Amino acid sequence: MFDRKFRASRVFCVTVICLFAAVGCPAQESTPATVVTNAPALESFRLPKPSLAETPQPRRVTDKKFFVISALVVGLTISDVERTQHCLHRGTCIEMNPMLPHSRAGMYAVNVPINVATLWLSYRMKSQGRRTWWIAPALVAAGHGMGTAFRF
Repeated sequence: MFDRKFRASRVFCVTVICLFAAVGCPAQESTPATVVTNAPALESFRLPKPSLAETPQPRRVTDKKFFVISALVVGLTISDVERTQHCLHRGTCIEMNPMLPHSRAGMYAVNVPINVATLWLSYRMKSQGRRTWWIAPALVAAGHGMGTAFRF
């Protein structure tokens, strides 16, 4: 058993030394035996620089679609909280979420960080080029839309 460990450590050490030797030593450049004097100049082989019109412009993350869905999330959240408060004060409904406070400030204190986190996640996903960036805010908007539309 000791012999196997000793051999394995020797093989590992030799491998590491060979790896460092290969990486650390630069390759020697060979000089050509004959020099061609009528070779074309290097300028003729260079690629042309693209003009400013040809360079692709980076895609905007905060475009019209992003603002529309953000406004939808915020607007439906405000509508849901205010309708719930109006209904609770009249005594014609109850809050279905037992974890949500019944005060207006408490409801906003819970919903605003959720909306901010959702929109931040959506922004990050859209900046990475993911096509599903709109799903999380759409789900939050749908939840608040249901809360706005139906009072229980």
